[in-house]
Amino acid sequence: QHSTPRVEAQLDLSFDVGDLGTYWWVDGQYQNVDRTLAEANAYNNLNLGNNAAGTAIEDDYSDDVSVGAVGFGTKMTFQGLTFVATGFYNVGLGMQFQGNLNGAYSGSLDDRGKARHFYGGYLQATYDFGQGTSVGYSYGGNFMTKTGNDMNNLGTMNGQTMHSGMIWHNVTDNFRLVAEGGYTEKAWYLADDDQEDSFGGVGAFFFW
Repeated sequence: QHSTPRVEAQLDLSFDVGDLGTYWWVDGQYQNVDRTLAEANAYNNLNLGNNAAGTAIEDDYSDDVSVGAVGFGTKMTFQGLTFVATGFYNVGLGMQFQGNLNGAYSGSLDDRGKARHFYGGYLQATYDFGQGTSVGYSYGGNFMTKTGNDMNNLGTMNGQTMHSGMIWHNVTDNFRLVAEGGYTEKAWYLADDDQEDSFGGVGAFFFW
């Protein structure tokens, strides 16, 4: 349920300094999301008071959740070189599948129904050698700040990163050859080991 529409805004700016082209932006969004009656009751029962009766309590998160985010970034070009850098911070939106409050995909709420905080960023650099050949490298990551409840839970994922490299050649305007490879890593609270993986592949694209 949504008690208010989602509000989004973006401010961007572009300018050139000699051969250097730049583009900058900052954006944000906010929405207040109501809990259903069942969700509110479940939240209150999961967050029992510390009194002797152990009765359920109500706080600022009992009936709704405020979610929001801010993002920022830049793109710079200089001759054949292109560089992109972005970052974000959000509350209650999760790592993936924006705004999934039940946590089945994004984990935007902890097991007690309180919004988690997330941050991350992305870096990419590409270079065009001319004659249709280019190379690129990128690195990105999403991370979660644990809540007090998360500190007691085994296996709550708190971060994932990826390195990726690519080289491609445009044989013609309609045909491109590509080779790429990369490395990913995921980490969990209270877990002994991180999950690591690598990948690679070659392929071709047709454009028409």
